[in-house]
Amino acid sequence: SAPAYCRRHFSKMSKQPWLVPAAAALGSAALAALLLRRRKPAPPEGAIRHVVMFKFKPEAPVADIVAAFDELAAQLSSLILSYERGIQCSPEGLGKELSHAFTITFPDEAARDAYLPHDIHQAWVEKWAKPYVADVCVFD
Repeated sequence: SAPAYCRRHFSKMSKQPWLVPAAAALGSAALAALLLRRRKPAPPEGAIRHVVMFKFKPEAPVADIVAAFDELAAQLSSLILSYERGIQCSPEGLGKELSHAFTITFPDEAARDAYLPHDIHQAWVEKWAKPYVADVCVFD
């Protein structure tokens, strides 16, 4: 069964009954254009999306780790364009046991390069990542 977060997300989608008849009436290309207009605007040219995915150890206090990452992003908001997070809920089974993803969009490489060694970021790594992370994947 999908995690509760996914079930809530997909239940919101199912409350949009117009999608199926709209797809039939408009055709897939027109529907795709309609849905794409509802997307957030793309980040500015030169922006860096820093995606970090974690597999936590069984004893990890996940809610505390997530709250601490939220605080980290708030404290370093002067370096950040946007911040999002979510949990793995894909039914494809290709998640490599990574359970949580955090995406920070920086305006440019200089902001990302200032964030990585920043004392606040390094303190988070020492307190939360090193003791509780079993595996990590970073993609910029």
